[in-house]
Amino acid sequence: MRRTGSAWAGAMEVTFPETALPLQIFEARYRVLFSTLLAGADGLEEGLISEDKPWVGTRRFGTTFVLEDGISSVGTLLEITRHRRLDDGRILISTKGRQRFKILKVVQQQPVIVCEVEYFAEEEVNSDAAASAAKDVVDLFKSMSELGGKLGTIRIPDELLLKLCTLSPASLSLWVASLFPAFPDQQQIVLQQEDAMVRLNMVRDLLSQVVKFYQAEWAVRSAFGAPEGRAGSRSGLVGPQWDVDEEDDALGGGDSSSDED
Repeated sequence: MRRTGSAWAGAMEVTFPETALPLQIFEARYRVLFSTLLAGADGLEEGLISEDKPWVGTRRFGTTFVLEDGISSVGTLLEITRHRRLDDGRILISTKGRQRFKILKVVQQQPVIVCEVEYFAEEEVNSDAAASAAKDVVDLFKSMSELGGKLGTIRIPDELLLKLCTLSPASLSLWVASLFPAFPDQQQIVLQQEDAMVRLNMVRDLLSQVVKFYQAEWAVRSAFGAPEGRAGSRSGLVGPQWDVDEEDDALGGGDSSSDED
């Protein structure tokens, strides 16, 4: 399905369907863009809404991972779920990924990029092979969580572990890949892959490598009688999330929660 005139914003991390991306909007052109996207909502700054834009009031925009030499050709349509405007004009945004797309043509470069895009047809897979691969992914993820907790390298919230069993094989591959923001190149490859079985095999291989690494590290620690570690750094797992009502956490989100060129 094609759609023309989709507004775009760059991101310093790969975004996926059904996952959250927090944004802190402060640059003038993006304040105009997001005020236009939020047209009709309360608390917006006067004079910033472009009523003639096709995305006025839609709350939806595209985002792709920003590379050194440009932007990725495949990204995710995001929907604004909550927002809050601060006294200094900044806007805190909570978003959720809705659908993957491929950029067909860049229609406009400035002040923000506008693209013609084609949305992916998200097809489910119901084969025995897909069910088996999905089970492997779930089991490996749980093993990674257990070993990472012992080593003190990661802490995975219980709600994430519970969600694993509620996802279809096709959705599971994308969701698991979204939890590795420290590996954006691998994430982008998974995002671009249309075949759900191929994606499942990709994340299964990634999880298998992490589990083997943790097993080796735990064996060394155990041999020297080292105690279990406290969960601290997440070692590249689980991207930043904050709520627009939690201002202190939001403003501490770093570059990943800022608007980008």
